Amino acid sequence: MLASFVSFLEDSHLIDFSVIQDEDDNGFVNRLRMQKYVYLAKYYGLDLGYSYTMYRYGPYSPDLTTAYYSLADSSYTSQDLPNTFKAQDFVSLVDNKDEHWLEIATTLLHQHKRVSDKEALVKRVESIKCSYSIDYIRGVLNDLSQKNLV
Repeated sequence: MLASFVSFLEDSHLIDFSVIQDEDDNGFVNRLRMQKYVYLAKYYGLDLGYSYTMYRYGPYSPDLTTAYYSLADSSYTSQDLPNTFKAQDFVSLVDNKDEHWLEIATTLLHQHKRVSDKEALVKRVESIKCSYSIDYIRGVLNDLSQKNLV
């Protein structure tokens, strides 16, 4: 199923999977985007089954990293994604969003499991992501709220 999602992301111009293994900024950004897109996809009906823990750039799955590196080393064929995946809604959320927005959005959603009050959630994420302003975090939270994700 990961191969199908990768194909979808490439077709949607959201990642460049051909550089996923590159040890430069472009490779890093595409790996970060892959982590965040897989995390966010479950909110749109596509749960690929990876578990996440908090890491430097937000929720991170080492198993997903292993899977996409393995996928990059092989030839793969994609299949149709399940009908449960609301692809256009997903693209509507992430299109034109940079890696900083994705980092904060996934961190907010990850922490929302523990903190339901929105102001407490913003403060918790600010304490985790102290390089981001509280106004920026609130803006991302507002984006997520408009999509009924929090």
